[in-house]
Amino acid sequence: MRSDPVCQRPTSGKHQIAAGPDGYRVNWNNGQNSRIAFIETEATVVAGVQQYVGTGTVTSGEFNGGTAVFTWAYLPPSPLNCLAPGGLTSQDGTVIASITSL
Repeated sequence: MRSDPVCQRPTSGKHQIAAGPDGYRVNWNNGQNSRIAFIETEATVVAGVQQYVGTGTVTSGEFNGGTAVFTWAYLPPSPLNCLAPGGLTSQDGTVIASITSL
């Protein structure tokens, strides 16, 4: 297997969410977007399902200044995808987003 962290099945604990230098970009269904700087993430794996919970602050765009909590859940990737040239390039799953403002 490649050294792709998704293919390695993370154990429980703190992990970083992959994001660009300007944060994690979210495109909303109303045409707006937000940038979020996640400062803490937790990862758990139960029965092969990978779950990540990220907490951070919306740094620009819609909901600027709000507190964001995102939960990602992914089924295990196919080992064949992990072995393919370029490794795993995408993964399907569910995201639950919660943003609160003062």
